[in-house]
Amino acid sequence: MSLVLFPLLLAGLLVSHVGPCTSEKVAIVGGGVGGAAAAYYLHKADGHAEIHLFEREQRLGGTLQEVTFEGRVVELGHPVFHKKNKLSAQLVEELGLETAVPQGLDGSYGIFDGESFVYREGANDTNADDWRRFFKYLTRYTLNIRGMKFNIQAYLENWEKLLDDPPFEDVPDLLDMVNMVEKATYTLAQDLADSYGALTLRDFGAASTRFVLGQDPPIVNSVAAHQALSVSRACRADQLWSVKGGAKQLVQKLVDQSKATVHLGHDVNGIDARADGVYEVRHKGGGKTVSEAFDVVIISAPLDPDELALPDGVDAGPDIDWLDQEVTLVKGTLNQTTFKVGKNETLPDVIATVDTVFFPIHALRRLWTFPDGEHAFLVTMAEKMTDEMVNDCFSHVSKIKRMTLENVWPDLSAKGKGAKYPPIQLDGKKLLFPAAVESVVSGLEATIISARNAVRLLLEPKEAPIEESVVAVEEATERVNVGKVPEHVLGEKTGAETADLPDRTEL
Repeated sequence: MSLVLFPLLLAGLLVSHVGPCTSEKVAIVGGGVGGAAAAYYLHKADGHAEIHLFEREQRLGGTLQEVTFEGRVVELGHPVFHKKNKLSAQLVEELGLETAVPQGLDGSYGIFDGESFVYREGANDTNADDWRRFFKYLTRYTLNIRGMKFNIQAYLENWEKLLDDPPFEDVPDLLDMVNMVEKATYTLAQDLADSYGALTLRDFGAASTRFVLGQDPPIVNSVAAHQALSVSRACRADQLWSVKGGAKQLVQKLVDQSKATVHLGHDVNGIDARADGVYEVRHKGGGKTVSEAFDVVIISAPLDPDELALPDGVDAGPDIDWLDQEVTLVKGTLNQTTFKVGKNETLPDVIATVDTVFFPIHALRRLWTFPDGEHAFLVTMAEKMTDEMVNDCFSHVSKIKRMTLENVWPDLSAKGKGAKYPPIQLDGKKLLFPAAVESVVSGLEATIISARNAVRLLLEPKEAPIEESVVAVEEATERVNVGKVPEHVLGEKTGAETADLPDRTEL
């Protein structure tokens, strides 16, 4: 064989054996972003896998929901990305989707503390505007605003390490890889007390965690708080993006590309482990319960042992509590008096609030303006918005629509030192729980990373990582010169023994 053709042969072997080619049957529990991403990455790595995706609701999307209000579609669940969320951006490009400005986040922004707007910025601010605002708020925040933005950038860059590093085996391993072990044990205020003033942490921390996670900063761990800061208006609006046409398109495209068989309205309520290593998965749908055998099970949904029985001896670790969010859509006009501004003063399009008992609203967004001059608003709270609250907040209301989003956010309280987290590898075999990451951080990029990581945990004992195929070819090419083919290239993939090659002089 010629020296020129040999590397090409190796490349062909790698391309034709991207994944383990086990033809395994895989059950994925949960039809949200995590489940859809797991299905996509699994099919991408192993086109022979038979993938079944189970979703208890009659729709895909999980916490990503859409509702029609006054003839327009409104996205719920904060489907927002930062420009440094590289894995999500890569997926959107691979799937042929386009990006857009997040709905209702491209306007002017203000932080309201119940008495006044302690911070405001314009809709189209430039770097020059940033500097002018810096001097305007210098007395209140000193140098902390710009410092906070740099801190967010550093946080996001730490997460980028996960794209190239080996897969993480559990939540502590993940935190160690992104240098955030301590941050998970502290709240944002505890973590950054020595770096930022109390007003900076209260205003920006509260505005972000209430806006994005529906939770107050005195309890939220610093990892989750940093994630919230990164996709809130604590960053400039031009750093944020969403999927054009709605993030549910992302979920649907991922599932379509995975070639998975989708079971909507099917509730998985039990998993048993057989002696031969196969899992019996019980799922109920269409009025009947079926038990079906699978080689692999990936749980990408909230795991409640009372609702989903695990195999004997499998410990799911500490429970993850999930929180509801109350959403109110209003067509009307805001009450200037409630927001302590003059009659002719313009209110911000996006209003975030701090943790105060005097103002229970977490966030309020102006979505669009109607021809009659009224506006559509999206209001989020931890409790239902009563008629009294509506009358306080709005001077005029033409239409109103209230709804409860169930289990939309995990409880992200700081756990303290020595905290225990749910395992990702539930039985050390092929029963995986990537949603364990939700015990410490929640967001679309983190969910996609954890789904991809679960697939890597399945494959890497047998294969080089998906993204390392080209590197493997380059290594093989280099080693031809020393007469040895790397074991991870020709070992298990071809079933052949790794053989010594003839010296170049013998070819």
